[in-house]
Amino acid sequence: MRRRTPEYVVASLALALLVSVPLGAQDEAPASYTLVDSVRLPAESYVGDQVELRYTLRTAADLVAPGTVDDPAWGEIDSVRVFPRGDEYDIRVLVVPYEPGTLTLPAIDLGPIRLEGMSLVVTSVLDDGGELRSIYGPQRLPGTRFAVFLAVLAFVAPLAVALYLSGPGRAVLRRFAERRRARIPHRNLLRTVDRLEATIRHVPANELYTELVHSLQDLMTSRLGFECRAATSSELVTYLPLLASRCGAPAGATAPLVDVLRAADEAKFAHGKIRRKIRLSHLERCRAAAVELESARRRLRRAGSASSVPPNEEAARVGV
Repeated sequence: MRRRTPEYVVASLALALLVSVPLGAQDEAPASYTLVDSVRLPAESYVGDQVELRYTLRTAADLVAPGTVDDPAWGEIDSVRVFPRGDEYDIRVLVVPYEPGTLTLPAIDLGPIRLEGMSLVVTSVLDDGGELRSIYGPQRLPGTRFAVFLAVLAFVAPLAVALYLSGPGRAVLRRFAERRRARIPHRNLLRTVDRLEATIRHVPANELYTELVHSLQDLMTSRLGFECRAATSSELVTYLPLLASRCGAPAGATAPLVDVLRAADEAKFAHGKIRRKIRLSHLERCRAAAVELESARRRLRRAGSASSVPPNEEAARVGV
């Protein structure tokens, strides 16, 4: 067997080198670029705020936006967009940081080049030396409780009043109205007496006794429960003991009114001249009798005895 010469070995090595050189030449070096400008919008932001980073690159390579970008540990990268402008490119990156401080972006593959070493500074809302505290729950606006109270009161109060008046309140309201009506004849009589005393020098005797008897008839109609306005003075005299009894007063409480009614007949029908002193005395007797009868009636009502007197329809009409 023939042994190979050293020249053959050298030739084989040279051939292997020639074959390997084109294969290595296939790996192209990354394209170069120049960072022309960088802008951050907004200029200052806090944790959780979205930030847009704009970079202007000058390069001869054709840049393309990456399909996906891995989120860094400090936040999220929402999008990476590429806008060509002649021999320059605008690269716009939207990020949302969740940590304060100086944050470095991960490498961004733009095709022929990789954008690396970019960073942003995120400000903390806390002052120096501040500490995080638990958030509060929902808080009431000032005046909310008072506004709610007024709203509830405006709705509930009329409803409660309506329900009360449609139920047990109806009887209470009716008793209140009856008591108010029952006081009217007594008050009217006292007003009539006061007015006649003040004008006694100018009012003729027949007119004075006409107004006085008319007020007495209203009072007796209210207290007795039957019509007394058409009764004569003689009939009214016979009703006086019953009037005292119905009011719970002694029989003598209405006795002074007998002379008043008789003097009224004399002044109205006989045109008698009744002295002013006597007329003043009759007015005072009417006032005293009215006050005594009303006091006795109220005591009787408070004692619960007034309900034992059965009022008829006429009494209800005139306001007993």
